[in-house]
Amino acid sequence: MDDDIGQPNDERPSEIRPDSTDFDDSPPVDVLLELVAHQHRRDLLRYLIRSTDTPTAIDEVTTHLLERYAEGTSEQPDRDQLELLLHHIHLPKLTAAGIIEYDSRSNELRYRRHDRLETLLDCLDAADLT
Repeated sequence: MDDDIGQPNDERPSEIRPDSTDFDDSPPVDVLLELVAHQHRRDLLRYLIRSTDTPTAIDEVTTHLLERYAEGTSEQPDRDQLELLLHHIHLPKLTAAGIIEYDSRSNELRYRRHDRLETLLDCLDAADLT
């Protein structure tokens, strides 16, 4: 008879228990893929990753995104529409996933480092998929 079958997880040998230190606090891979599925979020994340660890004003991010889109097309996106998309779609998704902190009173963002997310963005860049 095998005595290990009835043992609770915390009494099993350590080699079969996953070590929580092996993973960062990033969301699951499906959530990460959803977060990088939209060009606005990818560009926003790249900008925040390159910025310092200090809070970044939403106006600064919006200006950067507008310049980025002007480079790729002859059209200039509407600033107000982009801000609405950021406030109502993209920032809430990133905040809910724990990727950014957004202070609506000061209109500032702070990126929280996530190794798996940054690796995913690097892979997309290397594959030229963005």
